[in-house]
Amino acid sequence: MRKTDNVLLWAVILLVYYGVFSLLHLNPFVQNTSVLILITIVVIMATLRPLRKWVRVGIIRVFNPTYFEHTNRLIKLKRSLQITQPHEEIADKVLQELSEIFDARIIAIALRDDDDFTIVNYKAPHPINLDNVSVDGESNIINELRHKGHIVHIDRQALRYNPTPQRQRDYRFKEYKLFNYGIPLKVNDAIIGVILTSNLPGDFIRDWENGLLEDFAEYLGIVLRNSRLYNEVHWEALQKNTLFEISKKITSTLDVREVLNLVISSLNKVVNYSAAGIFLVKKNGNVVHEMVQRGYEKDKLSAISLKVGQGIVGECIRERHPIIIGNVEGHPNYIEVRSSTKSEMCVPIYDNKQENVIGAFNLESDSENAFSKNDLDRLTAFSEQVSIAIENASLYKQVSESRRYERDIEVAREIQSAFLPRNLPEHDLYDFYALCQPSQKVGGDFYDVHQFSNGKIGVAIGDVSGKGVPGAILMANLYAGYRSRVRTQDSIHTMVERLNDLLVESTNSEKYTTFFYAELDTENGQVTYCNAGHNPPLIVHLDGTFDELNIGGPVIGALENSRYEEQTVQLAEGDLLLLYTDGITEARNGNGEYYEVERLLDIVNRRNGNTTAKEIMDMINRDVYDFTHGDDLQDDVTVVTVLAKSNDRK
Repeated sequence: MRKTDNVLLWAVILLVYYGVFSLLHLNPFVQNTSVLILITIVVIMATLRPLRKWVRVGIIRVFNPTYFEHTNRLIKLKRSLQITQPHEEIADKVLQELSEIFDARIIAIALRDDDDFTIVNYKAPHPINLDNVSVDGESNIINELRHKGHIVHIDRQALRYNPTPQRQRDYRFKEYKLFNYGIPLKVNDAIIGVILTSNLPGDFIRDWENGLLEDFAEYLGIVLRNSRLYNEVHWEALQKNTLFEISKKITSTLDVREVLNLVISSLNKVVNYSAAGIFLVKKNGNVVHEMVQRGYEKDKLSAISLKVGQGIVGECIRERHPIIIGNVEGHPNYIEVRSSTKSEMCVPIYDNKQENVIGAFNLESDSENAFSKNDLDRLTAFSEQVSIAIENASLYKQVSESRRYERDIEVAREIQSAFLPRNLPEHDLYDFYALCQPSQKVGGDFYDVHQFSNGKIGVAIGDVSGKGVPGAILMANLYAGYRSRVRTQDSIHTMVERLNDLLVESTNSEKYTTFFYAELDTENGQVTYCNAGHNPPLIVHLDGTFDELNIGGPVIGALENSRYEEQTVQLAEGDLLLLYTDGITEARNGNGEYYEVERLLDIVNRRNGNTTAKEIMDMINRDVYDFTHGDDLQDDVTVVTVLAKSNDRK
């Protein structure tokens, strides 16, 4: 019972006690026992809500047994809901029960997703398909639910259809009104979802204020909201750990099939599927072949001669975008390999440059509508690991098959160049330029400049121990681990710590890497960085002063469980962020003299407010050449310049 009910109950007890006491003392007002009893009953009925409900339930049970049965089923359903269940399972369980209670042919649950309400589960007869369907957040339905806070009657269609081009046929029914009622799902008076139903018994509508449907809807809203939060945290942690294990495997083995089999096995921890396959496009660019698979009959799969554009897999590769099919029956591109398959999901696999599609990752399920948008995001993350494993193994295979040392060197150069960015970001306020010059045709230096979807720009530079082919392969391993971690939501120092743990486990203790990583917030010019034993990058101001970026920790790949720090500094207008490897400061001339940081700063300070990042790089390159008299460099040279443009150049 609630506190208010307890207070009222005590008030009634005291009132009854006072009545009895007055009766015993012959109070004139209560000398008539019948009057006292009548007053007590009226007070109890008027003030004690639980008793009122009990009496009301008794009346309903006698005069409306069907409604009484329905409310009992709602109570049992409410008690069975747990936030630790995936919200899709909760929605499926609720809809199964409500469709029977409401006698509804079509019923759905839509949850708030940004500005719209996306249908997360539904029950509807074939061929109605409500995948990728949402309710406009500014529609009359939602606005009326916000205003009234109770059941609304839907007088017209308010669904928004977002089908991919090949899914357009699934929406033949879009001109018809599917739902007649909307039931709000609220948390703290805010609408977080809505139950849409084609039918709703009148008893529930008339009895909203006093009935159990309001309580059930509010409780369901809380459970679904908490379930989504709980499962998002749970699945994100599980996915990160799983991807980390895969990235460790990628850096410790060159057997691509072993890695891909691990990917398929690990994926089942975060996405439920009945069959899975990784398919690659052959070198001729048209024929698709199976690489690894689970759950298919090998003979049937091998018998299919699949080309780009054929089947769901071929369509995904040709169109270069993911596909989710809630029901494969009647799909024109579906090719049956498993008779039990009901739904399918496929994502393209891109090459390391994210330019060309090299294959597809396909999942099938024996249940309809088995795959969600979250499942799609997880499969996409795993496909990126597949891409890295394939690229790494493919390039190394070229190295291992080369018979002559010179050929080994050239292939190793391809490994290094494959992992270096071809194009640097362009920005109105910042100018970028980079130079990587290996000493023995190929080296172990590494850099990366990339832009995130939120506008921030990541800048990395590293120098692995060793040169030539061994240095390039270690650099490729560093890149694989770096790419697997940099797009997570980890803080910068945590990302470096995990990258260190990865290299410690996958390389011997004699191999290590200096590494520096920073993220530039282009909105405010703040640079957050972590330096793992690398030559301190410099922020050089127009007045000639400079700051060293040396906060971080030891080199990565050498010590287990190393801990790192990060720091945020400001890149002001006209400032230059200069990243370099020791190949430039340790370049020597014929007299054995080193180039050193002081000479580098002297060259950089010759710039003015109109000098570009490329012009600064040309000045450095020309001065190093003059200093060494054109002799071959003893170590790899890598320089990255990030220039905050002055007003004169904006």
